[in-house]
Amino acid sequence: MSEYWLRKAEPFDVRRIYEFSKEYLLESLQGKKFELDENTALETFNIAVQVPDMYETYIAESDKGLLGVMILLFSSSFFKGEECDVEFFYVAQNARGTGVSRALVEKCVEIKKDRGLNIIYAGCHSSFDDSGKNDKMFKNLFMKYGFEVTGTNLHLA
Repeated sequence: MSEYWLRKAEPFDVRRIYEFSKEYLLESLQGKKFELDENTALETFNIAVQVPDMYETYIAESDKGLLGVMILLFSSSFFKGEECDVEFFYVAQNARGTGVSRALVEKCVEIKKDRGLNIIYAGCHSSFDDSGKNDKMFKNLFMKYGFEVTGTNLHLA
């Protein structure tokens, strides 16, 4: 694996993020359940890249292309202050174990501190057909950075 760098996504990255998200769908059971709508996906990724009060999107890349994408959604609930959800977190298979995942989680911790967030929610529900192995690795990685398990995510599809 060559050197990689992490940066905030720019508008010219939207199409690349869309194409990269197809890798996630190929690996995820969600890709077998739902059809990807290109226009809706591009619009969503465009908002995630260009509305900084609401979203921040980070990409990890090398000279060979995208290695990871993380989309954060900022919001408020009934608590005073701002919170954040990790809306999308995917690292390509060939980039796992290279530090890309750690760099993205470290960016979460940095953003929490810089923005004074109350909490960051990071649900580990990859929907991969791997008997939960990826979800366990995701959970363990985030826990190394101080995240705590507080419940279970449920979905109705």
